[in-house]
Amino acid sequence: MQDNILILGGPASGKTRACRQMVAEVVAAGGRAVPLDWHGDYSDLSEKLGKDQVITIGTGDYDEASFSCLACQIARVANLLPVNLVVVECDVYPDEASIQNLLLLARKTNACGGQLVVTAQAVQPFSTPVG
Repeated sequence: MQDNILILGGPASGKTRACRQMVAEVVAAGGRAVPLDWHGDYSDLSEKLGKDQVITIGTGDYDEASFSCLACQIARVANLLPVNLVVVECDVYPDEASIQNLLLLARKTNACGGQLVVTAQAVQPFSTPVG
């Protein structure tokens, strides 16, 4: 089974850049990736690497209503399995229902031999207590 990955970070901290690199590596190895793409960050990869290899879902759909229907988008992703890599980028920290849906997607993705990567904005900066 593949390990799943959670990437937390602030705005412009490199979360999307890291995920784009993972997508490119999966496709270079002959696999398929499905990024749940709210802002069109993967459209160019889909064009460059092939729409059958990088299947984007949700491009341009981001608003509060679509995020509240993350479960709907996750169901769309699950219908495309098996794939090698699923990327879900959350602009805000997911609520409990979304986390449950992400766990189900992880199980389904792993059962097909794939890997799930989830990114989220860190709720607050991590710090190490001094003293």
